[in-house]
Amino acid sequence: MFVVGMVAALFFTGSLYLAYLSWNLSTSRRAQILATVLGSLGTLLLAGATFYNVLQTNRSLEIREKEREKPLAEDELSHVIQPAIDALDVNLREFEESDNSGCVFEWVYISSASPYGPGRAPASIRVSSLIPAGRLANEDDGLYESVVAHDRYVEMIGEQAGQLHAELEPEIERLFAEMDITGESTKAVTLSVLQELDEWGENEVMTEFWEANRDHLIRYAEEEIEVTLSEVQSLEEWYQEYMEDTYRALYERKAELMREYSISEDDITSEGDPAADLG
Repeated sequence: MFVVGMVAALFFTGSLYLAYLSWNLSTSRRAQILATVLGSLGTLLLAGATFYNVLQTNRSLEIREKEREKPLAEDELSHVIQPAIDALDVNLREFEESDNSGCVFEWVYISSASPYGPGRAPASIRVSSLIPAGRLANEDDGLYESVVAHDRYVEMIGEQAGQLHAELEPEIERLFAEMDITGESTKAVTLSVLQELDEWGENEVMTEFWEANRDHLIRYAEEEIEVTLSEVQSLEEWYQEYMEDTYRALYERKAELMREYSISEDDITSEGDPAADLG
């Protein structure tokens, strides 16, 4: 509207100047010029008013469209974006707080058959409603795929750790037999290898076993089997980087939706407690 006003002002100024130059013309000629100027000015003002009305109409339609879409954006935030942020926040804190030299999560207990127990597993990302998930998929397919792939990645790393355990278990059993140890978990030993624990804990028998065999088992897991210790640890490092990237993208999506639809934090109600998914 400002541009139209400026054009009208310039046109009016030019018209006055033209009228001044034509002052010496005959009365009828000046009347013709004035009529032409006023007609052109009227046309310009009408065009400006029409343009202004179009802008106002488009703005009104845009506002109504935003109002219509706002509940959908709130559902996406509440049922997809915020739950994913909460779950990844829990998982990333595990890395920040861990003192392990090796793996943070207890991957040896995780598989597609038992994805979240009995060991300490990453929090699951649960998409609780298909419609908000579909909205995210339509508007940001890459982020949607990253979110829904999370649990598959967890199971994949768990399967690799399970394969490592299957290959390491005969050596653990051989060492158990040498030390006349019965009734102890070979998976617990594999987990300690993955995490490269310095000390076993309060179990006196296993403390002695671990002190005697820790270095050998870690070396064996790295050099003597097909799925090596470093491969599983590298997968977990990749998993951490993937979560950090997805976490940032989710926060950017959240900020964009909140800004575009004037949504406050109080309007977002994340479902579920991601910490409850941890073993």
